[in-house]
Amino acid sequence: MKHLQLLALTLALAAAGLFASGTLRSADAQSGGSPTVVGVVDLEKVMNDSKEFAAKKAEVGATAQANQDELSGRQRAVEGLKTELDTLDPSSDAALAKQLELIEAGTSMKAWAEVKQRLALNQQARGFISVYSNATKAISAVAEEAGVDLVMTQGQALNPQQVPAEATLQQIAAAVLADSKVVYSKDSVDLTSRVITRMNADFEAMQ
Repeated sequence: MKHLQLLALTLALAAAGLFASGTLRSADAQSGGSPTVVGVVDLEKVMNDSKEFAAKKAEVGATAQANQDELSGRQRAVEGLKTELDTLDPSSDAALAKQLELIEAGTSMKAWAEVKQRLALNQQARGFISVYSNATKAISAVAEEAGVDLVMTQGQALNPQQVPAEATLQQIAAAVLADSKVVYSKDSVDLTSRVITRMNADFEAMQ
């Protein structure tokens, strides 16, 4: 749930926010209405500091530990078969049977590990989507309560040392845009803390 995981989403939010901002301000200027009220939120902080994120992280960690324990047991079983095979006459029927058993056990272990890895990635993806969805709901609720018309995401400045040496200009530009949606904002328009509080309250209410 770090910077790279949020890159695509924040870039899309940045583009949507910029277009929406321009449209709203233009409409207000033409109609002579009141100015658009804008708020900012550090979306990455909201997600990382939420209790739901902590719960999802714990679930993923527990699953990973259980999978590792199971894999270790399967590996020990395979090693045991190898040890047994070493004690047999290579030309005997028993050795041939043990070789087949070893092959089956190794193949089964590999297939099991691949399935568990795919399931673990799916679990992480579903957890991220859940946290992100609830974060946007909390942002909407806080914005309505605060009378904010438009919320833009606030990110940290891009650290050049975090840019891979092989990164293309397009990738670097995308990262810069994702991190530079809001160049400056007053603390008074930052809704981050209120959103985290609201998100955690909603999460606890569901427990």
